Amino acid sequence: MNFIRPVALLSLASLAGCGGSTRRIEAPAAGSCRRFATDVEHVWNSDVSARVSARFRGEGAGVGGEGHVREAERITTGMDRASSDWVRMREQLCVDLDAGRIDRTAYNPRSACLDGWLRALRDAVETVAREGATAADIARAFDALMQNRC
Repeated sequence: MNFIRPVALLSLASLAGCGGSTRRIEAPAAGSCRRFATDVEHVWNSDVSARVSARFRGEGAGVGGEGHVREAERITTGMDRASSDWVRMREQLCVDLDAGRIDRTAYNPRSACLDGWLRALRDAVETVAREGATAADIARAFDALMQNRC
């Protein structure tokens, strides 16, 4: 997750589209705004990325193999970037709440949207682990996930 995305993604304007649940989320404890990378690492990490690539390579043996390799790269690179973006947006939201730039009324729906996306990422990753899942299944799961980002 060493990809750099524009700082604009960190702005609250990029989070404005987050609706989601309005369940009450407690404010983060002081100094806790750096824990979010661990949340993503439990879901999307180098092992999962390698499994995605391996699934595509396995199906790509023979005819059309190069296309499968490109598709695996598209998905893994996209997920690396999206995961990095999620961490930055989640940390910025936390910092903004801690600094008083936003209140809980603004924090709760944005936080719920980001948390929902992480749950959807977990569901997509489960597709990779599912016995019998094809490269096409994986591509559909990740494409759907990418279309529903906060």
